[in-house]
Amino acid sequence: TPFEVSKINGEFNEGLFSPVSEINGLRRTIFEDAENVLKEKQNRVFENKMPELSEEISRKKPCFNYHFLREVPDLKGLEQKAKHIWAPLCGFKEKKYDNVGVSLPRIITDSEKEQVKNMLLKAKEKGVTKALCHTIGQISLVKEVNLEPYVSFSFNVYNSYDIEFLKELGAKEVTVSPELSQRAIKFLKKTVPVNLVVYGKLPVMVTENCIIKNADKCVNYDGFYKLCDKTGAEFKVLCDYPHRNIILNSVPINLSDKKYETELMEVSGLDMIFSDEKNVCEIIKSYINEDAPKGKFTRGLYFRKVQ
Repeated sequence: TPFEVSKINGEFNEGLFSPVSEINGLRRTIFEDAENVLKEKQNRVFENKMPELSEEISRKKPCFNYHFLREVPDLKGLEQKAKHIWAPLCGFKEKKYDNVGVSLPRIITDSEKEQVKNMLLKAKEKGVTKALCHTIGQISLVKEVNLEPYVSFSFNVYNSYDIEFLKELGAKEVTVSPELSQRAIKFLKKTVPVNLVVYGKLPVMVTENCIIKNADKCVNYDGFYKLCDKTGAEFKVLCDYPHRNIILNSVPINLSDKKYETELMEVSGLDMIFSDEKNVCEIIKSYINEDAPKGKFTRGLYFRKVQ
């Protein structure tokens, strides 16, 4: 009980007797009545009122977005199939194609903000007009230099209110969480263009210290290192700004033969994330032709059954 008895006053006739069970019952009744009085005084009324959502946008046939974790290769005309091509901000040299934007580092600390801002300004001087953000704080940084912010899957967007909130912050497009099911994505209220990851090795971890530098000579922003588990699975490690590491999943998501299923989700864009692939153009063509995937791959969680 939350109560403590400090003093009891009572009048008892001589020779009065009462069993202990009656006294305990009286105590319980008193405390229950006292608790009810407190509950009535502390009764709070909460309004279960969710914010109103904007009107949904009209959707067209989904287009591809290419996200390169390393330098953008020669796409041999396939750049025309993409709405957005994202190149890493670190080491950005030139805007190879008209639809190229920059992808910010996965993590930016307060002490690194000014340097990243200067890199964005240099990219802007080279004709870049948009940037892919991975954390909520990066949106304001991108807007400070008057670039258009786009939201990656790293935001873990899970419902319609997430989309509306990011829209209010200024996000032009949003990529939903790869952990959502096909049905959940379909019924999102899409108040901005919503994208879906359909290809790529997703990051499983970001390390503060450079694993590559500790184990060997760092590859900086040019190559990859790899970690192997006891099953022999290889997890590629790439160096990110300023010397953090991104550890990628051992197998990519691949939905190249799932065009009908992805169209059922009613998304605007299909994100393809390229890391160490040497056959980028071949992979893009497999999606255009709806070819069955080759090698090891995963479908992600989109088509999982609810237990």
